[in-house]
Amino acid sequence: MVEFASNNLLGLPDELISQKHFNDRTLEELEIMLKETEQLNEKIKESILIKLRQEQEEALNTINSIANKHGIAIENLSSLLGKKPKSDVKYRNPANADETWTGLGRKPKWLHEALANGHDLESFKI
Repeated sequence: MVEFASNNLLGLPDELISQKHFNDRTLEELEIMLKETEQLNEKIKESILIKLRQEQEEALNTINSIANKHGIAIENLSSLLGKKPKSDVKYRNPANADETWTGLGRKPKWLHEALANGHDLESFKI
């Protein structure tokens, strides 16, 4: 048996969403009601997305306004919030200049293989 939430946000009459209301329906009527409910669900989802975009736009406008008031360029906010800048490359594969490593995180495969073959890490330093 399906139980419905007590808070009826759509403002539908209680008798319309009672179990008895559904038990008295034919399968065809229930399928039609389900299809209509699914369509309503899609409209609600679309409304939620629209509302979310509006709220995000309002938030961005507020952020822009506050930043401008204090002479802060929006482009600089991430650095002001403590986001680490991209690390500089410290090691390069002499066989392929496109292959680099900052020295942070796991060693790339090319460097791991070179070290396993007896090369010295310092020989790849830029």
